[in-house]
Amino acid sequence: MNRSRIVAGFCLLATIAAHSQHQRAICAAEQANLDIATPHGVVVSDTAPASQVGAAVLRDGGNAVDAAVATALALAVTLPEAGNLGGGGFMLVWPGEGREPVCFDYRETAPARATGTMFVLGETRLGHKVVGVPGTPRGLELAHRRFGKLPWRRLAAPAVKLAAEGFVVGPRLAGALNDLLRTSEKFAELQRVFAKPDGSKWSADDQLVQPDLAATLRRLHDEGPAAFYTGKIARQIVAEMDAGGGLITLDDLAAYRAKERRPVRGTYRGYEILGAPPPSSGGTATIEALNILEACKLH
Repeated sequence: MNRSRIVAGFCLLATIAAHSQHQRAICAAEQANLDIATPHGVVVSDTAPASQVGAAVLRDGGNAVDAAVATALALAVTLPEAGNLGGGGFMLVWPGEGREPVCFDYRETAPARATGTMFVLGETRLGHKVVGVPGTPRGLELAHRRFGKLPWRRLAAPAVKLAAEGFVVGPRLAGALNDLLRTSEKFAELQRVFAKPDGSKWSADDQLVQPDLAATLRRLHDEGPAAFYTGKIARQIVAEMDAGGGLITLDDLAAYRAKERRPVRGTYRGYEILGAPPPSSGGTATIEALNILEACKLH
């Protein structure tokens, strides 16, 4: 079998592979062709500012995991609809020849008070009750502890700056914010955080500043992810859950653990395929799809 590997990662936050000293980094901006050159690797994300953060980490001597962690934290600012601190994901890492690949699993988990009959058919999926115990901060912490090179604070600092000083939203995010605000009038806190102060619609060249998120990220920067699970942030999360009928408790947050798992493996036309294992379905589904395609004559 060809020893080349394809890393098939289906992650909510980041999928990375060890980088080559001979690669060039190409950062794909959301609405423009923005290339960032570095001899150390490739950084691609859903937003240009987050990709720039990751590329800067590589230029400063960080490795692929450092870049993935910094990019993920930046996406919590620049991609409000998907980049996250309050959600979860997977990170698939190939450390290089002679070392076993690993998948970090930091999916959300159900609160201890959740039951199999707590929802009825047709019930809304919005609101506090549907929120799971977040995994992202612990997952990024575990990946960084296992493979990271640069200090945690170096990786968290750019996200703090993006939230505190703001960034240009661009046409895609401006449209998404306008649609969200129009259809979410009953959620006062969402309106407070994401509506423009003057009540007008977002435009592509507007600047989004998020001071509350900056304060949260600054605490993560200073104290590490423990602040999110056992410190002030944890207490703020639980207070919000109690106020809105959510289920997450301080015990749920304190008990959360990210996990290291073995990737699923397959082959496709002589290449080894690595993917995220259950509870992700992405790796398994991709390998199965490639196995089916392998029987076809593709042109």
